[in-house]
Amino acid sequence: MDVINLGATEGLAPVNWANVVEKLDAGSPLAPTLTTLARRGSRR
Repeated sequence: MDVINLGATEGLAPVNWANVVEKLDAGSPLAPTLTTLARRGSRR
């Protein structure tokens, strides 16, 4: 699978999704500052 780093122009490294899955599987909650947006842009 090819990796497309959308944050490359800001100097961000690609996300290592295996690490994310490992943390979530271990029971680590999402960061409280993260939010999801509805299609119209409002917070859920």
